[in-house]
Amino acid sequence: MKIVMIDDDRELGELTCKVLQREGFDVQFFDHAGEGIAHAREDVPDLILMDMMMPAMSGEDAIRMIRTDAELMHVPILCLTGLVAGAETQIGESGININGNYYPALGKPFDKDQLISSIDYYLKR
Repeated sequence: MKIVMIDDDRELGELTCKVLQREGFDVQFFDHAGEGIAHAREDVPDLILMDMMMPAMSGEDAIRMIRTDAELMHVPILCLTGLVAGAETQIGESGININGNYYPALGKPFDKDQLISSIDYYLKR
């Protein structure tokens, strides 16, 4: 399963990629939303992990761009955000509403098991 992770926190991104790769995922990390979207267009992933608060392009703006792209519009997106408390976040209980569409969210900080469980749930792995 291919995953594109977009997050401006390089340290978190690289660590998360290592964890996911050990679990058998093919993960590509990008610390700029524009680069991540461009890569996803070339090699469509099974899931996008999207940080919501980034300086150059917000996760919300990136999601809007993805949803207007014919190749990417159906790719599931799991939001990563400090806006949702990690300990309180359960699959299906928290989400982010963008243009009337619900996107599941995983609060930062998250632990490995929480991340893997969320990914498995949304990919039905």
